[in-house]
Parts: sequence; C-alpha cells; structure tokens
Amino acid sequence: ATMIQEHDALARHAARKSLVLLKNDGAILPLKKCCQKIGVIGWWINSKDLDGVGVVWGNRSHGVTLMEGLRGAVQNQSLLRATKGSGADEEIKGGLEKAAAVATWADVVILALGETSLHSGESRSRTEITIPEVQQDLAEAVAKAVQKVGKPMIILLKNGRALELRGAVKDAGAIMVTWFPGKQTGHA
Repeated sequence: ATMIQEHDALARHAARKSLVLLKNDGAILPLKKCCQKIGVIGWWINSKDLDGVGVVWGNRSHGVTLMEGLRGAVQNQSLLRATKGSGADEEIKGGLEKAAAVATWADVVILALGETSLHSGESRSRTEITIPEVQQDLAEAVAKAVQKVGKPMIILLKNGRALELRGAVKDAGAIMVTWFPGKQTGHA
C-alpha cells in the first residue's frame, strides 16, 4: 500500500471511531446497502468543508463527501436522491419544497445539518448554540413530509461544539454527531 492509501485508511478509521450515536429508535441504523430508497438532504452533502478548524493547509481535493461515500456504498444509484434544501445560514429559493419532495419519495431520509468550519473554533463564540434557524426550518419541513408517509428520518450533525437540539431534530428517529470527520467523511 502507498503512503496515501495508508493515510486514507487511518483517516477513515479515525472518522468512524469519532462518530457518536445519540439515538437510534427502531434500529434505523445501519442502513441497508440495497433495496431501500434513500433521500439525502442538507447543505453539506456535497461540501468539501470536511476538516473543521484544526486543519490550516489541508488538501481538500482528496476529501470524500457524504454523497460520494453513499454512492460508493449503495448498490443501485437510482435509489439515491439528494438536494441541499437550504444553505448553512441562508435559504435556497424552492429548497424546502425540493427537500419535501425527496423526503416523500424516500424510504428513509438522511438530513445533514450543523455548522460550517467557520462556526467553530477560536473567536467563533455564539450567543445561541442551536442549529441555524434556516436549517431548523428545513428539518421541520422534512419531518412534516416524512410523517405524512410514515418514513424514518436520520439526523447527521456536523459540529465542533455541543448543540442544543429541538423540535424535529430532537424528535428524529436517529441522531448521529459526526463532528468534522475529515477527508474520509463520506466513507465513515
């Protein structure tokens, strides 16, 4: 194995070991690799902002996004649908409607919420440690859509600090804190 392959394997191992499962009602996780439609929603599903604040000179070209990792793990690509729904701090016109459509189509929904690397770290104090309001609104819209069709929702939280969970985020069937898992985010 090359040094890069060894580093990728170590990064993947470290990312997996750092995940914290807060809730898994009904054993939603782990997901099946085949035969279930997975809706993936959230601002960071295709983001290369994987490393958090501790990496100053990281090479993002080697990063594996959440969607790249899911595409590699799921056998039938037609069983994956994705949309951002919102930005980290800003609305996307029509985003809530697109997110609700993906959620209604899916057998299970992964909702990727949380902080960018600019929200955490030195000189990044916040007066409220909640999920940004635009993302909370997204979670509420997606929860409403999945409740109509009786499908489970999984929350993946990317954050560099403790966050107060409320409403649809707190009530989701499964919640996993990913922190900033680094370049192997998608494979973790």
